[in-house]
Amino acid sequence: MKLKTLLTLLIATFMLTACNVNQDKTPATPEKPATQTENQKQEIADMVVKNATIYTENEKNPTAEAMAIKDGKIIFVGNNAEVEKFVADTTKVSDMKGKTILPSFIDSHAHPGMVAVTSSNGELAKYQLPTTSKEDTYAYLKKIAKENPDLPFLMVGTWSNPLWGVEGPDRKEIDEIFPKTIVILLDSSGHSYWLNSAAFAAFGIDENTPDMK
Repeated sequence: MKLKTLLTLLIATFMLTACNVNQDKTPATPEKPATQTENQKQEIADMVVKNATIYTENEKNPTAEAMAIKDGKIIFVGNNAEVEKFVADTTKVSDMKGKTILPSFIDSHAHPGMVAVTSSNGELAKYQLPTTSKEDTYAYLKKIAKENPDLPFLMVGTWSNPLWGVEGPDRKEIDEIFPKTIVILLDSSGHSYWLNSAAFAAFGIDENTPDMK
């Protein structure tokens, strides 16, 4: 009996020990999720502008009223309500009060005025003066005059300034080809214009006009 009792106690002890081991293997408490992911951290803007008139150059959304900037880059363009998700205590918020924001012109030497003229003038795109010699330039102007006998106004380019030397071209040289048509010829540098008498008259410029300063 004593042996039987001893075995019973050993078995009972073993079972209790096994139960304790299983109880110790309860699932670990999951770690708390991070309060903010790395992507979310990146969406906190350094600067936000609101109440602006922003021209985006995007055909689908040509204008907007707010934008967010981080690390020198625009990360959002939209409306005042949507931009709020990029604002934190560290964000500088500027109220533009309706002021206009345009894309910057990143160019060391731009001629937006010249682009406006050339893009709206059909002759500038249609004709191109030769720069090989003065004779070739005159011949090409005569060709234009022959093809357009009733042309009221002509603005084309580009003639080569060095071909005419220090004195430059003379308006009378164009008058022989275009006595009535207002003619303005651009040079290859984009800084000089060659006009005929009809053009000077249209601008109200004659021998008595003071030199421009």
